[in-house]
Amino acid sequence: MGGKGFRRVLLNKVSILFVIGALIMSGSSAEESDIPVGEGFGFSSMNVMPDGANGVGVWLKGTARVRLSNTLNKGVTGKLTGVGVVEAELSHDDLAQAKVIHRKLCEAARRGPTTELEPMRPPLVYSITCMENGQLKPYHGQWHELPREVAFQLTDYQSRILKNYAGQGRAILKLNVAVASVQRQRGKLFVSVRFVNSGRYPILMSRPDTWRQHRDRLDVGAIDTDDSNDWGVDLAGVPIVNGTEFPDETLTIPAGGNVTFNFIAVPDKKIKRGTYRVGALVIAGIGGDGIAATMGRVGFTSDNSKPVVVTFDRDYPSTPEELENYEAQKREAMSSQPVLPGSEFAEDGYYRAVSEFNRQRSRFVTRFHKGDVAPEAETVIDENGEPIHDRLAAWFWEADPGLPPYGTDVVCRPGKACPRSGRWFERKQLPYPMFPVTYDDSSNRVIHCRAGEKMPEIVELSSHGLSYWEWIGI
Repeated sequence: MGGKGFRRVLLNKVSILFVIGALIMSGSSAEESDIPVGEGFGFSSMNVMPDGANGVGVWLKGTARVRLSNTLNKGVTGKLTGVGVVEAELSHDDLAQAKVIHRKLCEAARRGPTTELEPMRPPLVYSITCMENGQLKPYHGQWHELPREVAFQLTDYQSRILKNYAGQGRAILKLNVAVASVQRQRGKLFVSVRFVNSGRYPILMSRPDTWRQHRDRLDVGAIDTDDSNDWGVDLAGVPIVNGTEFPDETLTIPAGGNVTFNFIAVPDKKIKRGTYRVGALVIAGIGGDGIAATMGRVGFTSDNSKPVVVTFDRDYPSTPEELENYEAQKREAMSSQPVLPGSEFAEDGYYRAVSEFNRQRSRFVTRFHKGDVAPEAETVIDENGEPIHDRLAAWFWEADPGLPPYGTDVVCRPGKACPRSGRWFERKQLPYPMFPVTYDDSSNRVIHCRAGEKMPEIVELSSHGLSYWEWIGI
């Protein structure tokens, strides 16, 4: 099945596949799919977006199964990590309560829907198999269609089963994620993420580099040992370095097997030198045959009690190449966050004034600090040397203040080493008047220079004034 088709199928797999499919097994026998048979009931939510929904199935022979599609809410699932299906034997008390609820559900299902409760969106759904005339008969419906007493008994029982058995049952289906390593490479970070299938069934998933639709996520996050500094990388949709190992958009992780994806990415924040605990978060779709087909949308994290530990012996960025890569992703992230006149800047940096009215863009960038109030662009000139005719022109982040300890200059004298890659504009500061400072920009000369290269000389037409290059962007 193609990648797009697979994702479409996963998105259409709502939780009812577990609570109904696992009980009546439409189209296949329960024995073939390793699912208990007999009288029982199931309950779940159809709120599978964006990160999956959990479900419970109970059989009166004494078996409970919990489908954990979402373990992100630690208030519900405690310290559980990964996703899958677990099976457990009910305690005497839980089995006795299951029989009472089952009897009431069968009675309610035979009578038909009630109107005691308001409909819920998205709905909670139930399914049940009842013994009638010596044969199993399936029913299913929505939670709000049940009598009030039975409806709330069912939700309380689901919470009890999740609490008592989700972390104690035998894993039938299990998928975990872990960060394998993080290293510096080519001015970015080389990040390896491993998916581990420790269950009985193969699991089908799409490659993470196709995860840019439907709010899929593959996030790697880190926090230092003092809990004071953090950073992260968003890997959903990022090309896979070892993509040749996975020629198709979908792949199968065999039972007891694992796959590792390697990425080259840039962190969302600067990284201070130190030691960090690193983990992963996944929101995507998985599937497969048998019980694996019931999973659909899932959301889970790596085991925070066993994080990979990474030490940075120097800050990131700390080289011109790292700074250039960091600024590129930061510029993209900040492109949707204009700062209007009168508002405060949320980030330190060099900003460019841009008029949405007439599309003028300032020729030069201006340094602002976090907390500064954005001025009007009334004294700013555009790329053609003309004043910007828009008092409401917004400011957009263009560049970082630069590398420690003193930052990275945006001005440079001829013959010196270029401090940052990009376009540079020839300027001459006139000797008079001394204040305010005035310039002769009539040459309109623009060059492109890489960090570390020698800046070109400027022909001096007179002995007066100071000639230099000013950075105007990438």
